[in-house]
Amino acid sequence: MADIQDGLKCYSPKTATITWSVLKNALEAARDENLIRRNPAKMVRPVSASSSSLKVNPPSLPDDG
Repeated sequence: MADIQDGLKCYSPKTATITWSVLKNALEAARDENLIRRNPAKMVRPVSASSSSLKVNPPSLPDDG
């Protein structure tokens, strides 16, 4: 779960939150179907991505010549 959280840190906060939510819900459904004993996503804090971790390249300016 920690590796997944680390991987989500490079995405926008909204994308990371949505992805984590989908994963948590999928694991919860697997637990409800007795495919796994417990949901490991419930044992860790939700992922949070910060905008400072994003790498944004500024738009390139057109050449004048």
